[in-house]
Amino acid sequence: MVETPVELADGRLFAMLCEPENHPERSPMVMIANTAATHHVGDGRFNVDLARSLARAGIASMRVDAHGIGDSRGAGTVANPSLLSYDQLAKDTSLAVDWAVERSHPHVTVFGICSGAYLDLRAATKNPAVAAALLVVNLQSFDFPEGFRMCDAATIGAGSTSVHFRAMFRVRKWTQVLHGEVSLRPVLRTLTRYAVDTVASKTSSLFGGASSNSSNKGARARRRMKDLDARGIRVRLLFSPLDHGLDELRMHFGPGGKRLNKLSHTSAMIIPNMDHGC
Repeated sequence: MVETPVELADGRLFAMLCEPENHPERSPMVMIANTAATHHVGDGRFNVDLARSLARAGIASMRVDAHGIGDSRGAGTVANPSLLSYDQLAKDTSLAVDWAVERSHPHVTVFGICSGAYLDLRAATKNPAVAAALLVVNLQSFDFPEGFRMCDAATIGAGSTSVHFRAMFRVRKWTQVLHGEVSLRPVLRTLTRYAVDTVASKTSSLFGGASSNSSNKGARARRRMKDLDARGIRVRLLFSPLDHGLDELRMHFGPGGKRLNKLSHTSAMIIPNMDHGC
């Protein structure tokens, strides 16, 4: 394999290009997005191992550092990467896809974990150059508001509602609450958000999209997935068993994402023993 550091968008982005040694040009390409503010090597060097495995299989990849992260030029000037918006990070991911297509990699797949999964979803939705597939792991949400930042994601909370419900029946957990070691606020916030979003999503679904306005994230999520399917993009949504992203999947597409089965190129899968990954 051949690994080459490259700068994109007039030096705004950094990426490590990893190509098969024998046929680097026009091979399929996988774009690997940042997970939160993690360097392009990924947690535990996962992205490096993934890229090199792909190269041995004849598939090129790019491990991208968006502006302000990792080895990008802007990393030294961005004091707090958590203030970077998902909108801009998704645009940077899209710029990397454009670079790959211009370099004669016509079949681009985007891959991401957690926040990186959302960046990929946004990039694939807005950029027609993403024409092959979308592989996302533990997607945080199908739709965040404009201006949403990495630090805002910390308010979502960890674990699905199933995790919180199970914890409520553990004596040890209540002992921690009574001793002030654990706060109920994150749990109540998660359960309240889930209840409100579920009602809004089900209302939209029952009325056949009649309430599909800009404030209804459920309608936007379903429309986004339908649009990707109509373009023929293969979408694979992978989740760990207790990930909080499962709540959104259930709200918008039913238990286990069963409503996604109506789409021709989209599926969701829960992977046993897989952790969150970010």
